[in-house]
Amino acid sequence: MANGKLSYRDIFYSTRDKRLLKKWINDSDYVVKRLIARNPNLTREHFLLLVDDSAATVRQNLASNESIDIDLLLILSKDYNSDVRGCSTFNNKLPINRLNELAIDQSSYTRAYVASNTRLNKILLKKLSTDESPMVRKNVAANISCSTEILSSLITDKSDQIRMNAGRNPSTAGKDLEILASDEKWGVKMSVLNNKNVNERSLAILATDSDQWLKNRAIKLLPEDSKYRVLI
Repeated sequence: MANGKLSYRDIFYSTRDKRLLKKWINDSDYVVKRLIARNPNLTREHFLLLVDDSAATVRQNLASNESIDIDLLLILSKDYNSDVRGCSTFNNKLPINRLNELAIDQSSYTRAYVASNTRLNKILLKKLSTDESPMVRKNVAANISCSTEILSSLITDKSDQIRMNAGRNPSTAGKDLEILASDEKWGVKMSVLNNKNVNERSLAILATDSDQWLKNRAIKLLPEDSKYRVLI
């Protein structure tokens, strides 16, 4: 919204006008249909008109629309396009058994979507934490539902992007944050500083870092009465 006026994007997302919805759904411009597909006021009639749309981006938005009926959502969760299947996992209406099935999807792109889902059970999260695709493991490391045990196995991953996500994750154990605080990569150490649950020992380690910015930031965050200040 700009200057108190609704943008065209806002209108597409929020309109309840059935005449306009029907008109835009039949528009030849896929961009219009892509925006309309996210509108929570769509009826089953509207969803039926879009569920087989030729544009994958339209079906992606449709799959994440919480107003869609479960039977149509299940159809989209089996779409030939991996991103459409992946977007269906963002929808809280997707039955948990179907979500679990998508965790072993043949496409790493779909599995990556699933890996970020907080509804996924610990057994499947653990399985995905050893996935061959770094993209999948990266999303597992960022998942706040991830157990400390799984996160502990990811702090030594060869990908610094995965270690960074583990460093940011509030569920990562203090002892693992301490290891990451000594990581060779600046971004990984920075992720530890940004962790809302960073412990004092990790801050003390970072307070002796060779990078002056990291060092100063860690010193500032370390409580004045911390017993670890003697290590600085």
